[in-house]
Amino acid sequence: MSVSAGIGFGGPSASIKNQMNKQHFNDKGSFNFFGWTSTTKYPDGASEGSLLFRFSKKINKLKSLYFIVGQADKNEVTGFKDEGYVNLILFGSSVGPLPKVRYTVFQIGGGYLYQTSSRMKLGVVPSLFIVPYSANDSAKHTSFAPGASFTARIPLGKERRQLGFDLLFDANIAPPINMKVNEKTTEGFHMNKANMMQISTGIALTFRKLK
Repeated sequence: MSVSAGIGFGGPSASIKNQMNKQHFNDKGSFNFFGWTSTTKYPDGASEGSLLFRFSKKINKLKSLYFIVGQADKNEVTGFKDEGYVNLILFGSSVGPLPKVRYTVFQIGGGYLYQTSSRMKLGVVPSLFIVPYSANDSAKHTSFAPGASFTARIPLGKERRQLGFDLLFDANIAPPINMKVNEKTTEGFHMNKANMMQISTGIALTFRKLK
């Protein structure tokens, strides 16, 4: 058994940012509070990464059953369209539409993990991806996508220890999901589909059963 945490690239956030750029929700927002200033370039993402539980059961020397369950991705993407600046002496801020799209990708899957001629293990895991999402303060919706994860894991240190760390690389492949965002709830921003292709890397804390 192992518990892994990592960061991802691509996935729904890439589609959301792409649509925000196309629809011109990609301005800079400025903020001033008692002389302290900050500037944010939009669209801006706030990712929480992945937190996955992985289980394996050895069948023979070269092959193991392999299961993955947990949070594959979580993100909040914010866009902004600059429509002016409000200055109240000691306080100032850019103003304009500020759409936010939040989502979480949950994964559950089972497949096989193969031992290569080196220390690396390679896995193929057919999976179901469950994606609850919402825009601004609108109601949550949920989309589903069948797909697969391709994983590579490299032990960091000796595998004869009961507790160790593995370096992980994952690639998630699935068809685009429905992510219908209504322009009425997001001040003009809208979209219908989101990409589910994502690569990620991370570290796993692994608990090994020693003979």
